Amino acid sequence: MLTTSDMRKFLNDKKELNVLLDAVQFSDDDIDSAIDFVVADFNETPPFTALSRESFPFINTLKLGTAAQLLYSAANLDVRNQLQYSAGGLTVNDDGKGPDFQALAARYDEMYEIKKRAQKNAVNLDNGWGSSSDVGV
Repeated sequence: MLTTSDMRKFLNDKKELNVLLDAVQFSDDDIDSAIDFVVADFNETPPFTALSRESFPFINTLKLGTAAQLLYSAANLDVRNQLQYSAGGLTVNDDGKGPDFQALAARYDEMYEIKKRAQKNAVNLDNGWGSSSDVGV
């Protein structure tokens, strides 16, 4: 099962590495919500499945989808809170990472979608031909 700790390691989201934030980027609730979103997306994509977080057999696919969701969320937040200001000849672009987060999210999302399609094709073949794959459906 994919945990919040696993996702923090995958994204290097650790307080000691986030020098400017001095905190983690994503709360445990953010990570849990993103995991739930990806599981639901996988289940709602034909052929339909009824997997749970606990029974989800494709951990790397789940990591990629969760990373994409978290980074899309960070991009949305960054765009809403972006503020550029100047004072005393110094220009600061606070929270100007939205496009970077968006680009990273798109890369993870593309990898997730490729894996999801391949796994859904395998489920479909298994349902039609009864092969020996076990995807928990």
